[in-house]
Order: sequence, then C-alpha cells, then structure tokens
Amino acid sequence: ETLRKESAANADVLRAQADDHRAAAVEAKAAAATASARAEFEASRYATLSESAETLRKDLRELLDKNAAAAKRVAEFEATLREQAARLDAAEDRASAAEAEARRAESERRVLAEAERRAAETAARATAEKNKLEAARDAALAVKTAREEELGRERERLAGETARLQKEWAQARSELDA
Repeated sequence: ETLRKESAANADVLRAQADDHRAAAVEAKAAAATASARAEFEASRYATLSESAETLRKDLRELLDKNAAAAKRVAEFEATLREQAARLDAAEDRASAAEAEARRAESERRVLAEAERRAAETAARATAEKNKLEAARDAALAVKTAREEELGRERERLAGETARLQKEWAQARSELDA
C-alpha cells in the first residue's frame, strides 16, 4: 500500500514536472518564433544591429538546446513513470497472488483442523470402544474362570458323590450277595 502511495505520489510529481517542461517548451518555441521574427525585422531595418541579431540567434540556439534537453527530461520522466507504473502493477500482482495463497492456506488449515478434529473424535470413540470391549472381555474371562472353578468343584463333588455311591452300591451288593 505504501509502495502504491509512493509510486502514485512520484507519478503525480513526474506528471507535474512533465507538464511544466511541456509548458516551458511551448513557451520556448513561442519565444523562439518571436525572437526570430524580431531578428529578421530588425536586420532588415537596422543593418547596424546585425551583431545583436547574431546574439539573438545564439540565444535562440541555446533555448532550442534547453528545449531539447527539457524534452529529453520529459521523455526520461515519462519512461520512469512507465517503469514505476509497471513496478506498481507487478507489486499489485504479487500482493494479489500472496492474498490468494494466504486464502488457500487458510482454507487448507481449516480443512486440516476439521479433519484433525474428526480424527480425534474417531480416536476417542475407538478408545472408548476398545476400553468397553476390554472390560467386557475381562468380565467374560472372570465369569469363565469362576464357572470353570465352580465346574471343577462340582466335578470333584460329583466324583466324590459317585465314588461314595459306588462304594455304597458295592457294599449293598455284597450284602445282597452274602
């Protein structure tokens, strides 16, 4: 923005100087024409003033040289103005590209932040589900272990009961056989 303002200010100054030089050039041309006409008139009327006329011609040449120099400066100022305008355009293009890149980066950041948030939620749900499944597994293992222990005790009790009943039956049979 500062570069644009400076370039605009420089452009205004260069334009004003160019206008001044153009005005000076127009005035110089007008003055040269007037001086030339006057010199010719004076030469024809006053032969004795020919030396003065030569001086006027010299002044006119200097004025034309100044005019040419002023025109050259105007051309240089205009070239500088065009160069600064091109720099300003390039700077504006770079700024526009940077703004577009910043918007794109911000959009990507938002997309990534949203994806990260969803991934965190998914991970939290997966962790909760894993913990739930582990708790269910642990509970199932505890129930299985308790059942196995209970079945083991029941098997031992039944084995003892079977042995007792077999013993009683064997006794009863031996009593019947006797």
